[in-house]
Amino acid sequence: MKITDVRLLAFSVPVEERLRWTSPTGGSAAQLSVPIVQISTDQGVSGISQCYFNYPFAVYKALVEVWLKPLLVGEDPLDTDRLWEKMYGSVYGTAKGGASVQAISGVDIALWDIKGKALKAPLYQLLGGKHRSKLRAYASLLSSPKPGYDPTADAMRYVEEGYTAVKFKVWREEEVKFIKSVRRAVGNSVDLLVDANCHYTRSLAYRVARECERYDVFWLEEPYYPDELESIAELAASTDVNIAGAENDQTRYRFREIITRHAMDIIMPDTCICGGISETMKIAAMASAHHMPCDLHLAYRPTMEGVHVSAAIPNSIYVENVMTFSEPIISTNLIAGYKRVEKGYVELPSKPGLGVELNEKAAAKYAVPL
Repeated sequence: MKITDVRLLAFSVPVEERLRWTSPTGGSAAQLSVPIVQISTDQGVSGISQCYFNYPFAVYKALVEVWLKPLLVGEDPLDTDRLWEKMYGSVYGTAKGGASVQAISGVDIALWDIKGKALKAPLYQLLGGKHRSKLRAYASLLSSPKPGYDPTADAMRYVEEGYTAVKFKVWREEEVKFIKSVRRAVGNSVDLLVDANCHYTRSLAYRVARECERYDVFWLEEPYYPDELESIAELAASTDVNIAGAENDQTRYRFREIITRHAMDIIMPDTCICGGISETMKIAAMASAHHMPCDLHLAYRPTMEGVHVSAAIPNSIYVENVMTFSEPIISTNLIAGYKRVEKGYVELPSKPGLGVELNEKAAAKYAVPL
């Protein structure tokens, strides 16, 4: 089997008003960008993957089709590890990060999709088999909260739907009170997770950590920017609440430093950012050797790669479902074959590869010309 084509497809899907998020600068997103890598082979087997979405489509298209495609056409798509090294090895110096590794991530996941289809096995079986048949999900409330937004009612709604864990944002001084109000609303049997999205000053970080301890919050996520590793490590050493993060970090080389320094308690690699499935499995194994949980960022995407990986590693806890990013793809039926989160759990796909396909009719409707 040989690779014949590598493409970047671009889609834009509408986001319901209730799911829209506000950026730190005040902008609001009524549309969700969905870049998809599609790889074709001479045997008619193709693979897809969702790329990350924080760069313009043109950036991903150039990286995938101008840089990576010539490296891959004519290669055997089953040689996933060798092809990862070939792609990463072609980058020099400061280019070894950012959008370039995101592009490699998308290609790597699509190659694994092809491998599963060619070998007629669900992806998790190729990754070592499942540690669990269904995975516990947590409801992740809004990507970025609007000023004045109170997560208490939404947290209650998702608990009523069957979720046993809820994550919400605490960015500002005036939002610290939500830790208390959400805990009192959902009771003590629900796991609470607090996400700072790198917004804290030192004093606010320590204040929030104390409040998290008081109300039995399971983790405090991303208190500082990822390059402030020393400050993250100091906070982790000073508090009983688990400090989580590293969703924006890339490759095993960066994670080696995070893990060996015990700079945080829980790492959260994102398969679409850190280097794809190949690299995520290496990172998870390294974390396991240090008795550290590895809980994937945005693990529940309708393309399902994070669900497969989470099932195949021993040190995952939850599957994150950010409705802001999953529901627009689900409601437009852009991806077919995914498993929905039901009563707080998601079952593993049983079809070969990722177990999903691009819905051609919806793809034609929501395509963005490049």
